[in-house]
Amino acid sequence: RPGCLVYAFGTQSNDEFVKFHAAQGCHVYAFDPTVRHPLRWLPNVTFHSWGLATADSEEDEAATVVGYGKVTGRLYTLPQIFAMLGHDRPEVTISAMKLDCEGCEYAAFRDLYCMGEAAQPAILSLSVEFHFRVEQRMATAADVERIRYAGLFLRRQHSYASFQFDRHMGILVNYRGGPAYVHPELV
Repeated sequence: RPGCLVYAFGTQSNDEFVKFHAAQGCHVYAFDPTVRHPLRWLPNVTFHSWGLATADSEEDEAATVVGYGKVTGRLYTLPQIFAMLGHDRPEVTISAMKLDCEGCEYAAFRDLYCMGEAAQPAILSLSVEFHFRVEQRMATAADVERIRYAGLFLRRQHSYASFQFDRHMGILVNYRGGPAYVHPELV
């Protein structure tokens, strides 16, 4: 409906999700830390060159997003972004949120799960691209546990149901100097 609120993480300079919701009259907040100046956005789109980070991440943790370029924008946690935009209240409704940020989706779910319902806006619809590729340095049990927060938030805390599911194998390339593979526990 017109006046709805939408968040889109991982937009590059041109994004169909953003265009669709903006054309419906929603106010869209678009985020991508690898883009400084987006190309032609619609009038009701606010772009920030921000990316998602966890509270315990290091500033250089995501220095480059493979295939998308150098991270030039600031990294914030999802609760920080909600607070900066004034959306950190349960009476705020985010009609749709897209997370396609090459691995940051897990930080977002952990933060959502841990911040509790009293400090988070209601999120009606989620479009998520889950990235399971990990490098050798990060292929630990702690990473698998971090990924579990998506399930905890989606199923246990909010009873989300899948509307559409599509498996995409992608391509295996060297990632930050190491081979890319899927952790055995995720397989």
